[in-house]
Formats: sequence, structure tokens, C-alpha cells
Amino acid sequence: KETLVTEANDRNVSLVDLYGPLISKFEEAFGTKIRGTPGRKQIVDQSYMEVMDCIEYTRKMDDGVNPSRWDEADLIIVGPSRAGKTPLSFYLGLRGFKVSI
Repeated sequence: KETLVTEANDRNVSLVDLYGPLISKFEEAFGTKIRGTPGRKQIVDQSYMEVMDCIEYTRKMDDGVNPSRWDEADLIIVGPSRAGKTPLSFYLGLRGFKVSI
């Protein structure tokens, strides 16, 4: 952050820190500090790819489309319209379940 502030000042560019106060509140609420490691990446391993497959399957099965693939589902959610099936299915997809609704 210091580099950004210095460079902005050297170039006479206005700088507005929109995230600093928000991050400070999160640090306070969670009792931790950010690592400050730019470019940190998600580890892509077999477990990660399995979760991505579940999310992609869930996305493709939304609203009962493609019933020929229902046999691949870990869960099939049935319920009335506007009952929250889609958010629930994506929540479960993020936890490694293939969900069809």
C-alpha cells in the first residue's frame, strides 16, 4: 500500500482508499490481520477440481433441464417456485455435491 501512496503522490494523482476501512473492520471483527500477499492463488488439486465439477453440474441442472443426467446427481431438490432451491443447490455444490433441481 505504501508503494501505491508514494507513486500516486509522485505523479500528483488523487488516491482514494475504498477498501482500507472495510478491511480494517473485517480484521477487527475476525481478530486477524490480512497477510498482504498479492497474487496469492487458490491451490488447484484433485479436490478443487471435484468441487468445480459439482458446481458446473449444478449450474447445468438448474430448473430441471437435462433430465438424462439426473442419474449423476447426489441430490435432487424438488419444491415450489421461489422456495430457494437454486441458492441451496449452489451452496451444496460448493460443498462437493452434484445437485439437480
